[in-house]
Amino acid sequence: MSGPRYDVRIARGHAWCLFDLRGSAERILGALGACGLPQPEQANRRAVGESGATVARIGPGRWFVHAPAAQEGRLAAMLAHAIDRLPDADMALVSDQFEAFRLQGRGAADILAQGTALDIAPASLAADALTATDMFGAGVLLERSDEPGDGFILLIERSFGDWLERWLHAATGRPCAIEPGNRVTDGKRQRSL
Repeated sequence: MSGPRYDVRIARGHAWCLFDLRGSAERILGALGACGLPQPEQANRRAVGESGATVARIGPGRWFVHAPAAQEGRLAAMLAHAIDRLPDADMALVSDQFEAFRLQGRGAADILAQGTALDIAPASLAADALTATDMFGAGVLLERSDEPGDGFILLIERSFGDWLERWLHAATGRPCAIEPGNRVTDGKRQRSL
């Protein structure tokens, strides 16, 4: 084969802030409303507010809020004011704990299908969906990209970022400096078990 197998662009990084909110639905939805943020009530769904902030309900008692990085200070203050007074709710700024990968192009779904058993067809993973799944054996959050064309965004814990990037590039057929399953120590390639 002379080139990549799939027409897909992979970009790493994000320019937004990310907050993790936990608590009862009643409390968190009320706090989101007090902050003027969207309030997705259904699990594995996201909603975008007027300010560009996105709120995703990950499960019964967990939400992620992400917004442009310039809004971090204002959003942190608003969320803290609304949530700190609630005895059974909590929030944390987790922007630095996650890496984001954008997969864009006709081959994006084919790449993801190699790494997850999740049905990512549009009928199953709707435009407003955001869900947790395994990707090549590691936990990720997966959502459809809002950009035109076929695309997805993956969020993974930062410590897995290099590992996931190698897997994604290997799945495209592009050469990698370090192939998945191999590690480099002292300049020598060794096979991992």
